[in-house]
Amino acid sequence: MNVLYTAVVTAGSGRNGPVRSDDGKLDLQLAAPAGLGGNGEGTNPEQLFAAAYAACFGSAAAGVARRENLDTGGGAITASVSLGRTEAGEYRLAVHLEGSFPHLSSGEGMRLMQAAHAGCPYSNATRGNVDVTLSVKQPEGAEQTGLFSPWTLGDLELKNRLVMPPLTRNRAPGLVANRLMAEYYAQRASAGLIISEGTQISELGQGYQDTPGIYTEAQRDGWRIVTDAVHAAGGRIFAQLWHVGRVSHSYYHGQTPVGPSAIPVPGMAYTPEGMVPYETPRALSLEEIGEVVEQFRHAAVLARDAGFDGVEVHAANGYLIDQFLRTGSNVRTDRYGGSVENRLRLLREVTEAVVAEWPEGRVGVRLSPAGGVNGASDDDPVATFSAAAQLLNSFPLACLHLVEGPVGPARSDGARVSATEMIRPLFRRTIISTGGYNRQSAIATVEKGTADLIGFGRFFIANPDLPARFRSDAPLNEPHPETFYGGGEKGYTDYPTLP
Repeated sequence: MNVLYTAVVTAGSGRNGPVRSDDGKLDLQLAAPAGLGGNGEGTNPEQLFAAAYAACFGSAAAGVARRENLDTGGGAITASVSLGRTEAGEYRLAVHLEGSFPHLSSGEGMRLMQAAHAGCPYSNATRGNVDVTLSVKQPEGAEQTGLFSPWTLGDLELKNRLVMPPLTRNRAPGLVANRLMAEYYAQRASAGLIISEGTQISELGQGYQDTPGIYTEAQRDGWRIVTDAVHAAGGRIFAQLWHVGRVSHSYYHGQTPVGPSAIPVPGMAYTPEGMVPYETPRALSLEEIGEVVEQFRHAAVLARDAGFDGVEVHAANGYLIDQFLRTGSNVRTDRYGGSVENRLRLLREVTEAVVAEWPEGRVGVRLSPAGGVNGASDDDPVATFSAAAQLLNSFPLACLHLVEGPVGPARSDGARVSATEMIRPLFRRTIISTGGYNRQSAIATVEKGTADLIGFGRFFIANPDLPARFRSDAPLNEPHPETFYGGGEKGYTDYPTLP
């Protein structure tokens, strides 16, 4: 690209300029320049650049799309804008924000930059004429923090950034959490945060053998044994609130499974009597959808009374809320189907109901934009889950938990974007990313600022002391997959720890 015009402005503590910073606070203004598009025929490039410059550097005449007043940590941010023209004659605008933060890690600095950029009409994925980049330059000698550093989640202080994510283990006969489960979770209390295995919010919410529930007083009391054990070991634990929807079978509750539409899950369902075809679900009525929202609210209350530190709404992996989000499972024609806004409605209503029962910063939501599990498919996952993230950003959540994986196609060239990278600019609070990470990739992801916390599933199953092993780069125990689902102590509470 032939660069026609470039301008740079730097702001730091105690300096004033078009990008303003007073007393260590950055007031960053961004807006989309009018007229950028097409091949520029009939457009004066000097005027176009002037509009771009004004948009990036805060001219009142350009209008302000988003303003963020952020603590720069005593650092500085440089904003640059360049206008160029391609060989095809199209004008392109390049916007680059670079921060230098001597008192922050590169990951925390990147999070600050992304918070400044969030909501700006420039978008890495959707604006073909505008390229936006963010980077953090870490000064030499700056203190490095990362995967093993503390993290503030809402008003909770986590001892590190490692998360034990929800892991179905099928060891709750009678659907009530028990002392064996308490021992298992307490063994792993060195995690910064534990998120419990999915715990169903109703009888119809169950889809697997011996999974614990959270809809009766007995189930609440069973979970209290678990939370007491985790807290005694110095840990933090959230409950994951779960309704499987169509990913169920009448074997478990004697009823036809439910979903947004009468579309069965492809494949076979597990029952103790053998594998059987999934049944065609019954589409929930409007009244029944309201009952589901109430069941989530009631479960949130029981989880609070059971001593959990917070809750996570399971809206991922092809289960009920995810089924409503996706075009592959939701063909409704009422206010819960059709448009993205309508398909998000159940997620909105459940989140509103759960948030109302907890203090600010104690509720998380889990999404899986990449799909592929339990028949989860969508015609445009980039649009659907970008909208979901923007919706959730409006709630006082603790975190957004993402199942990592490629999403797309996101661009005309067919390239696909990482779920976490796609959502990061759209959600300003803590992001947890889970899926396929090892020690090195987790450290790099946190330092880059793509995610704040990293979940490790199989590693935590086999290594109760995973943070200590990762910190010292010690060898890891190998998991035993044959013991993952069901059984007793073997493969559950008998993995060795470091001496």
